[in-house]
Amino acid sequence: MIVDIPKIKFRERAFFLSYGIYLIFAILRNSFYYRYFSGIYKFIILFCCMLLVMQEIVDADISGKTWISKRIRISGKSAVGLLICGLLFCIVYSGSEGISQKAVAVVFFYIFCSRKIDFEKIARFTIILSGIVLSFVILSSYLGIIDNYLYVYAGGTRSRHLLGFRWALYAPTIFYNISALWVYLKQKTAKPWQIGMMLLIDFFLYVQTDSRSIAALTAVVLLIPAGLKLSDRINGIIGYRWQNSRIVNYAGALVIPVFVILAIASIIMGIVYDPSISWMSRINASLDGRLLLSQNAIMEYGIPWLSQNIEMVGSGFDAYGNREIKVYTYIDSFYVQTLVHYGIIFKVIFLTVITYALIRFYREKRYVLMFLFLLLAFHFLTDDLQMNLYANTFWLIIGSMLMKNGRDKAGSG
Repeated sequence: MIVDIPKIKFRERAFFLSYGIYLIFAILRNSFYYRYFSGIYKFIILFCCMLLVMQEIVDADISGKTWISKRIRISGKSAVGLLICGLLFCIVYSGSEGISQKAVAVVFFYIFCSRKIDFEKIARFTIILSGIVLSFVILSSYLGIIDNYLYVYAGGTRSRHLLGFRWALYAPTIFYNISALWVYLKQKTAKPWQIGMMLLIDFFLYVQTDSRSIAALTAVVLLIPAGLKLSDRINGIIGYRWQNSRIVNYAGALVIPVFVILAIASIIMGIVYDPSISWMSRINASLDGRLLLSQNAIMEYGIPWLSQNIEMVGSGFDAYGNREIKVYTYIDSFYVQTLVHYGIIFKVIFLTVITYALIRFYREKRYVLMFLFLLLAFHFLTDDLQMNLYANTFWLIIGSMLMKNGRDKAGSG
């Protein structure tokens, strides 16, 4: 097997039941199966939240002799985590329209409620469940149970199979998350045939969906175990561990501010973009017009302190295969979209938390994890799907790291 099935303790069952249901329907929501449960999706999300509350009740440290004197104790780290997650939830929820957007806010509930659960266990659970649901949707599309649209660009310059999803990026993005989690778990223990199999799946998704950047990013991630094994062989020859190298330490230190730097650069470029300046125009063209889209969004909606509702028209289809014939206005940049949509306060808290997490990873010499976050930081330039747990489960390791003493077993590299 690619990964072992995790053993779930009794006190963790409510969380994994909630997370499993949430993950399944979050993925299916982006497929053409959504037409069959769109009317009850909000109740599914509500049920998942109720299970999380049940998990906290079961897991709470309750003391006292009578029911009147019982009280729930919460550590200082958990209190700070609850405050941050609660604030971010309120900001995202208040700026969202419709259950699909509001469901994203629930991510912060999962970040808080997963703080006492080993992230390695969550990663294994996510890989297995995401892999099953992804395979189910793709197989359903080939069997004709749901639609497998072929989207052809004007002029026939590019064609993309949707594989049962409502846009071509969804399947490769889910597989990228599976691959990143798998590499995080395996690191130096991945076998060549496993890496080869994962690369073949990545290539298949690339050929079918023509999702170039995410396919290339997945391939880079999947080659990390090979790179680690090669470095160990070199270490054995020269008798020196690369983890102790000054170059590696300096490189790790440079990763710490990368999210802040790229966020500031993205926002500034969106504000000052001028198509008459040749180098700016070339960058915009290489990013498929994303600089112009960012600038249009900033000019139309401004930069608020708190969240606001914004209207974005993308390329995707609705649950019934219909597509809006409007001017494309979707903000693909995660950095710009979250600023315009959720505001300055959200952006400052987000960058502060993720930078602090990178400092912790650096101190613990978790360089593989830092490299995965480095790739994520650059991917944020052109993709906003990473806000979702099916696209980026690593949000949960940040919560665990911030609110839990110690470290999980898999993060040694």
